[in-house]
Amino acid sequence: MTLSECIARERRVKAGFRRRFMFTVSAVLLFSTAALLLLGYERIYMGNILRWIIDALAPLGESIAAGFAEGDAAVLYENFMLSEPVLLVLQMVVYVLTLGIPYLCCKKAVVRKAVSRGGSAMPRKPFAVMLLALGMGYIASFIGTLLFSWMPQGQTTGGLPESPAGIALYFVSVAILPALVEEWAFRGVVLRALLPYGRTFAVFFSSALFGLMHLDPAQSVFAFAFAVVLALVYASTGSLWMCVFLHAVNNAISFLAGYVTLYGSELSMTLLSGYMIVCIACAGILLVYWFVRRRESPFFAEPVPSSAPRLRAGSMLSSAALNAFAVVFLLLYVYFIYLQYWVMS
Repeated sequence: MTLSECIARERRVKAGFRRRFMFTVSAVLLFSTAALLLLGYERIYMGNILRWIIDALAPLGESIAAGFAEGDAAVLYENFMLSEPVLLVLQMVVYVLTLGIPYLCCKKAVVRKAVSRGGSAMPRKPFAVMLLALGMGYIASFIGTLLFSWMPQGQTTGGLPESPAGIALYFVSVAILPALVEEWAFRGVVLRALLPYGRTFAVFFSSALFGLMHLDPAQSVFAFAFAVVLALVYASTGSLWMCVFLHAVNNAISFLAGYVTLYGSELSMTLLSGYMIVCIACAGILLVYWFVRRRESPFFAEPVPSSAPRLRAGSMLSSAALNAFAVVFLLLYVYFIYLQYWVMS
């Protein structure tokens, strides 16, 4: 093969790689925009969505109620469907469909078969990684709260469940289910699809999408910082389970903090604040240690060298479709923030 043939072949390989990159990122943005649209309307109009589901199931539900209990079937059905546990189950179903359908389509479109990494399913020093993730999240949350303190208060939710069944289902809906669904969507689909195009780009891009999906500027900052650590865990291990565990721990602490804030004593508030301070201090120490050991990460395995071509930033941003999807996604995010904090607050 002559030198000119080698150069021509290299150019064809790089052009094909760039086309695959543009298609993958554009598809991820397209399906993420669809998910953001559904999440935004779910957050704002959840009451109307639940009312529509209850009305749609009314004929079937009333016939079942008439067969199993005495009395007005319509009243029995309405009371059952409006009970706290049933409403929580319906909300979980809506949430799973809202994220599951777009990212299932995204997975079919862009995710290739996984190649076994043959490594450990756990990062190095998993307890330190947990402290790093939580502490970085709290630092980012503090920064986000300061940056967006000028914004008006958004819609306030009702009180927390108090019945045993309601508390148990609320814990599942807040701590367990989001950890499973969101880790599958953002690490198992988005990050996995983007990793062939560079670990740094994939980690930060998928984490930014994850943060923006929370539709709360201050919370988005926290979610982005937290997601960066989760993305590094997945990129270095190829396993979702540690990511799910870390996500569930964070959500469980948020669940506990909600009850402590409303019903807790002064001692419990002090303990919660102390826990956050300890996590922030540990994260600071671990970040310094990571910087000192910058030649080799003390927490995550180094990426496997790739023979894939490297794309420049200008080449990445030259796609009209990619830029169009990014602009639509950001405009939709701003629109839902405006609705929540200025129109419906």
